[in-house]
This record gives sequence, C-alpha cells and structure tokens, in this order.
Amino acid sequence: MDSLAADHAATYRQYKEDTESIAGWLALNSLKCGYIVAEPASSASASPTPSTRLKGKARKQARETSKASHSQVNDHWPKYAISVSDFSRMAKAIADFKPKEARTSHVKRQTHAASRSEEPDPLIKLVNRFSGLQVEHSSDQGPEIEPSSPVEQDENDYKLTDLVPVTLIKSEEDIEEDFFFPIFTFLQEVDDVRSMVRQGWSGYREGRTELIFCSLITNTAIQLVRRAEHELGLPIERPKKYPSSAYPAWNFPGIFIYENHQSSMIQNNVDLRSFLEPSPGVASLGCSHSELCLWETFTALKHSLWEAKPEAVNICCWEKRKTFRRIKSMLPCLQSISQGMAQSFASDGITSGIGAMFKTRSIPVWTAFGMEMLLDIQDELQTVPQKALKEVQRHTRTKISEFRSKKLDQQPFSVVPRRQNG
Repeated sequence: MDSLAADHAATYRQYKEDTESIAGWLALNSLKCGYIVAEPASSASASPTPSTRLKGKARKQARETSKASHSQVNDHWPKYAISVSDFSRMAKAIADFKPKEARTSHVKRQTHAASRSEEPDPLIKLVNRFSGLQVEHSSDQGPEIEPSSPVEQDENDYKLTDLVPVTLIKSEEDIEEDFFFPIFTFLQEVDDVRSMVRQGWSGYREGRTELIFCSLITNTAIQLVRRAEHELGLPIERPKKYPSSAYPAWNFPGIFIYENHQSSMIQNNVDLRSFLEPSPGVASLGCSHSELCLWETFTALKHSLWEAKPEAVNICCWEKRKTFRRIKSMLPCLQSISQGMAQSFASDGITSGIGAMFKTRSIPVWTAFGMEMLLDIQDELQTVPQKALKEVQRHTRTKISEFRSKKLDQQPFSVVPRRQNG
C-alpha cells in the first residue's frame, strides 16, 4: 500500500513503453512485408508522409533492403514516424504477407488437393512458440528424485525482439484514449487500497487486529491517495478539450463518468461543467463507474459546497439516498472539528480533507476517499459501534491518570542545573 503513487506511475510508464515496443515491432516486420513506413521529417514543421502499401518493384526493393539490414543492430535502423491509426494496417500487412516460396508451394498443394478432391492444407501451420521448452512432469518421477530448480526468467524474455525506434504520432482521438487509461488505473488502485483498509477494520471488529494499527493504515492510506492524486496529472498528455487550467486532477473521476455516460447526460440536459462543479443535485447513477469513482460521496460533498454559498436555495432531490444522508449528517461536526484543529498535530486525514475542501472550494479525490473510509469504518463496526470509542476513552483516562501522578519538580519536568567545570 505504501507504493501506491510509485505503482501508478510505473503502470503508466510501462503502458507507454509497451505501446512503443509494439509500434517498433510492427514497423520492422511490416517493412519486411513490403509496407513502407515514413521516417520523421528533418524539420519539426514538416509533417511525415503517410504510411502506404508498396506494390511491384518498390515492394520487392523494400523487402530486399529490410533483409540486408536485418543483421545490423537495431540502433542502426533509422527512426520511423508512425500514427497509432497505422497499427491495424501494419498488422494486416504482416498477416497477409505470403513469401514467394510459400505461394509457389501453396499453389502446388492447391492443385494436388483439387485433383484428389480434398480440402487444401492451410498455407502456414502455426507453430507453438513454447514447443521447444522442456516440460517437467513431477508425477512421473520417483520419490527419491528431487525436481530440478525452475529456470530463472529474465525480464528481457518477455520483451519483443527485433524492434526499430519509432516516433508515435497521435491524433486527438488517440490522445483522449491515452488520457483515460491512467485515470482508470488510478481509480482501480484507490479501490484496492480502500478494500485493504476495510479488511483491517474487519479484523479489528473480530478481535484480530489492534485499533492503533487500523487507525494508522487509514491515515496512511489517505495520505498516499493524496500524493498519488498530486502526481496523477503530471505525466498525462491532455486532450485539447481538457486543459489543466480548466480541469484540475480532482475533476478526473467526474470526467471519466461523464464520458462513459455522455449520451444519457445529454438527454437529461446535463453539461460537463454543471456535472463537475458544486451543485444542488445530480442525476442518480447506479452503476459500477459510480462506485469506482466514489461518485455518491462526491455528489454529497459538492452539494455541501454549493449549500455553503449565501445565495444557495436548497432544491436537492437526493435526501432519500442513504449515502447522501449519512455524509450530510456528519459534515457539520467534521467541519467544526477541522476548523478547531486546523493548526493541531492531532488533526486526522478525514477532518483535514474536509477543512481543505471548504477552504479551497474544491473536492480532492483524497477528501472523497477519506469520507468513503469513514463510511466503511461505520459499516464494519455496525455490530459493535461503541468498541473503538470505549477503547479510546479507556486509553485516554489511563494516560491522564499517569500524567497527573507525575511530580513537576522531578525529571523530566524539572530543570537540572549543569555542572560547571573547574
């Protein structure tokens, strides 16, 4: 759990590296099949020529050039400019490619099969790439024979070979698709952390874990989500319609939901801006996206921000929703605590988030996550609602009693004069 931000950055980085590797593999192998891939223009202003399918002599020449330079190190290959939209065309060129020898052999087999009225064999038999591996059957070995140690796998074994360096050219549609991938992985990882924390509180209810442990992992989880949220927007290439100046990172869950339900939003006359900003109410979304994005919690917090405006008129239609009622009933107390403890070391992650929300008039993901954690804790302790409170009261009384028993004229409270030398 303590590597949430690092894991998310690594996931996105791996995604980009894998995309570039696939592009490099497609470029090299489609070149071998006669598909021409453009090199980047010498100047930044010039646009690369589009990739095309070669025919005739040009195709043969490109294939011969590819074979001649295949033995060279990949670094010696020129760099190619590839649009993401070219992936399918390059893959099709590879799949459709038929070597001359295979075509001749195929014609002969077709002719022979036709003369015997048989179904022709497929042109190319797929070979199991793992057929060369030695498979150990431990059940065939005697009890006196120890199984051999597994072969260590290097991470390079899982990487594509025979690549050429490429420059990916993305359309606005490609950028938008890439924009939502890290958001989705971030939300999934936040959901995993939430499940882990809830398991801790379940263990406390059953007497398997200590209260101090559950409290620490809850606060730590909120801080980790806070850091991961801060780092989320840094590596993302944004579509033009979602500039960072207008859509900060805390808007990402709402944007994700809106894009996945855009048709219904438009039908209900809900525009993106009103969906994201504090408002008196939002249409109910009973779906997995809403659960993943903590949207009911976001909605209750957005309503609270909107309600705090002097000109607000309460026309909310969410009073019948359980999550909304629970959050709204707790917010006055949490806001009061956050104001009173703003400068205190004892302020926890949940009250700190509520304080930040009213101060900045924004709803960070880590604030919504903290509120969701509070609801989860209440749900886990539903059968023993006073257990944690009684334990804290007992601990506090013990510590106060110990403090009162101390003599202020004794150490560590007394000031002992330093002994002067000579």
